[in-house]
Amino acid sequence: MAASSDKEDRLNEIPPQVTHSTVANSKILRFDNDPSTVPTLHKTMASQNLCPWCGIKAPFPGFKHCGKTCATAAAAAAAPPSGFAQYNVPDGIGRGIAPPLATPWQNQAMGANPFPTNSGSPQCALPGCRKPPYDWRAMYCSNVHRAEAVTQGHAVACILCKRYPKMQGFYCGQACQDDSLALAPMILRLEEDDPKFNDIRHQFDVSWRHTNKRKPEVRYVYKIIQTEDIADRYERYRDDVEDQGNFLSQRKSQGNECRRWHGTKRVCSLGDDPDDLELCQSPKCALCCIITTNFRKELVGASGRSFNRFGLGIYASATSSKSDDYTSKNPSSSLKAMLLTHVVVGKGLKLTRDNTRLTSPPAGYDSVLGETGDSLNYDEVVVYENYAIVPAWLVVYGP
Repeated sequence: MAASSDKEDRLNEIPPQVTHSTVANSKILRFDNDPSTVPTLHKTMASQNLCPWCGIKAPFPGFKHCGKTCATAAAAAAAPPSGFAQYNVPDGIGRGIAPPLATPWQNQAMGANPFPTNSGSPQCALPGCRKPPYDWRAMYCSNVHRAEAVTQGHAVACILCKRYPKMQGFYCGQACQDDSLALAPMILRLEEDDPKFNDIRHQFDVSWRHTNKRKPEVRYVYKIIQTEDIADRYERYRDDVEDQGNFLSQRKSQGNECRRWHGTKRVCSLGDDPDDLELCQSPKCALCCIITTNFRKELVGASGRSFNRFGLGIYASATSSKSDDYTSKNPSSSLKAMLLTHVVVGKGLKLTRDNTRLTSPPAGYDSVLGETGDSLNYDEVVVYENYAIVPAWLVVYGP
């Protein structure tokens, strides 16, 4: 990302839920991220007096497990691995998902209290609870306390289910993450107590540079969940640009990826009502079309932009008040909507004068950077490949 706030670090945790199945006399253990399976499993095993690890045999008389094999495996799973260090996992930009595992020993969950450091051993992250976490990969002792952490305001809720704390990126676990991808394209609301909401609102406010326009207030922020196809195409393009430019070695983001504003036409009222987030099907609504099928260079000008300073490309800006000039709203709504995009800038050619004949970046470059000077009062970035840019966030704002 271009600014420090642009890089979206993820704090991830998948609390493991253990289920069991048997094939003949074999014991098969798998991890299932459906939180509802855990209490059901343990109640079933308890009622049948089965070994809590394999769920097949009865415990050995006087012991918790059926034998040394299960007891040893349970002890190994309950202990954190040695030698791990704290790290942050960068956001999976295209699809908004993150790698599968980080633990409370590695990172504090977003908005959740860390384990007490003077307790001598890990404790449930819900304030007042002294029970150990369910597992070394979990923050809480039970699903009940996971839910209470959200309702009591100690943790930020999963962006989809709104029930459990977000641990894997914006989700409480793999199940919600998979569900959101299955429902794509769609938008999901960020609550105001989510740190990412404040991050995006701050970018909107500080980049509102027009002194002749009153700065509006950000009302809602929505995460755009893209289809697998759009995310894959964007990430492949970003990877190709990175391979050619080696931007990471220059201490830049992968592919010199930046977060930029894009204003467009909205004929519906998407985002005005957080309880009604269905995308409209009107071909005249450029906003919903972009969210559904991504940007299309061949449709440049369809939303009313008749002059393209740097030719036939897809335009975005670091200046929110500039992108506001290109937004249009439903006459029945008092609010406006703007996209915050991820753009693979790569190696950008800086221009201060118009070049309306461009249909691709000049040789040796990936984009055009319109800088203030002869022709421009505010910045622009122009890319000429459809999958060099994707909509990441929908920001609804107004008086």
